Amino acid sequence: MLLMLSVACQTGAATPPVAEEPVATVVQSRVTVSAESIAPTTAPTIVPPTATALPTPTPTPFVIINPSEPCGILLPLTLPAQSATSDAIDFDELPDNIPELALPALMELLADPGHVGLAAYRVGDKANGIFLNADTPMPLASAVKLIHAIAYVRAVENGELDPTTVIPVADLDAFYLPGSDLNSHRLALQELAADGKLVEDGTGVLLRDIPWMMMRYSSNAATDYLHVLLGQERIEQTIIDLELTPHSAPCPFIGRFLLMGNHTRTISDRTALEELIAEPERYAQDVALLTDTFSQDAAFRSAETRWGRPNPNTRTQEMYTAVWDTRSTARVYANLMARIAAGDLGSPYGNALLRSYLDWPLEAFPRNQELFSAIGFKGGTLPGVLTTVYYGYPWGSAEPIVVALFYNDLPLRTYQQWRRSLPHDELAHWLLRDPEAIPTLRTLLDQSP
Repeated sequence: MLLMLSVACQTGAATPPVAEEPVATVVQSRVTVSAESIAPTTAPTIVPPTATALPTPTPTPFVIINPSEPCGILLPLTLPAQSATSDAIDFDELPDNIPELALPALMELLADPGHVGLAAYRVGDKANGIFLNADTPMPLASAVKLIHAIAYVRAVENGELDPTTVIPVADLDAFYLPGSDLNSHRLALQELAADGKLVEDGTGVLLRDIPWMMMRYSSNAATDYLHVLLGQERIEQTIIDLELTPHSAPCPFIGRFLLMGNHTRTISDRTALEELIAEPERYAQDVALLTDTFSQDAAFRSAETRWGRPNPNTRTQEMYTAVWDTRSTARVYANLMARIAAGDLGSPYGNALLRSYLDWPLEAFPRNQELFSAIGFKGGTLPGVLTTVYYGYPWGSAEPIVVALFYNDLPLRTYQQWRRSLPHDELAHWLLRDPEAIPTLRTLLDQSP
């Protein structure tokens, strides 16, 4: 099928790209049962999408083989705005058990709570948890990749995917735009190579390692490969099956990034955004078209790379994120982490496999081994947006604690500083590890039982 590319972008000042978090610096979960040890005795097989011979491309039209489904098949592209607690929270004195590294995030929460969503509780004791704007939809950034991981695991459980299938690295690279992800994709491949996990003389990767790239390094290319492999409808149906309400439709990252800026656009970013707001179905179609064009048409991909990536300015990125980033609530994602921790999302094999993709910080950071018997994590970052979701079993605890902490509309300087110092992550980690943290913050927020 031949499609004409009608999406384009204005060259802007070179600024930091939209980037999903390169690596979280605290936490993750030890799996007490190995997924491999209880894997099915006969592995299911699948033939994943492979590079298809394309006609010699020209600048336009661009050749698209097997067009992707646009996002928003079963779920809305956007969620209605909802009110949030916005008045600054008064306090006389801060308790002395709050970690210094977490103070910037806590002070921001107290000064401007309307831009923060928080749900934190010990499983089985929600009544004594913390819920601040917990039902207000906010941007998820890379936290949404939990959905892709769950959809992948379920496809493996159903016998539709064989985790040992060899995927050409070139097929992953077809979704990778240098400069768009803080180098996370390349770092993931480098670690796989260093660990001897690349196969066929370094040109292939096992399918089972692609979700690891997505969760450990937050590779957008790995995510988009899985997104296309699994299909848009399956991704959205997974959200519906999990009863994650409210939740908007996830769209491929590369298409969303290119919609903010690519070498073919001839109108201003603001004009393009206004047109998309007026015709939201065009947004979904254009994201799918750009995803397919970049991943399938080598000439377009080469031209985009040679363009030198004059990244959309931060304001443009913030505008698109405010309207189009996938949204859900802190309560929905805290509850999802509770279900993952409890192992009730599928078979023992599937649960162990899913947990194995979330547990890397337990080994990466010795501090976590001292504090937790198991811990799982996913975070995300987009301009003005920082998200963190956790489950953790502190040593001696029979029930996990879960935390979902979303910051939205952060001032640019604050966002840039926090991406390096991670006070939001430290605040979430404190709520996870200190048995007095949730009661302390409840009292500060005047959320007494």
